[in-house]
Amino acid sequence: LQNDTILYHDDYYSDCFPTTASNDLIKTEFGIKVCPNPVLGNSIHFEWGNNDIETIELFDSRGVLIRSYNTTGKNMLEYHTQLLYPGIYTYRATNSSGYQQTRKFSVQ
Repeated sequence: LQNDTILYHDDYYSDCFPTTASNDLIKTEFGIKVCPNPVLGNSIHFEWGNNDIETIELFDSRGVLIRSYNTTGKNMLEYHTQLLYPGIYTYRATNSSGYQQTRKFSVQ
């Protein structure tokens, strides 16, 4: 809000600033498989086949960045979850065109 006028970050968003842990940021379906979900063991696998994913970022339930990975030229990522508390987490994948996909996973 500025001078009684609502200013938006982007026409795509319905709020001043998008939240990291929101599915509102989804622009493209990347076909990423996340397993197991929920995480019951010590690791989680992200697999995306031939899609050109450049980064995967992991966030806690407050939207705080836990870890960012450069995945250029790769088709999978394994993240060891021993240090994560049980709860809901979010990952954000970004492809080479800059499109993003945000999804949730849980750790038990």
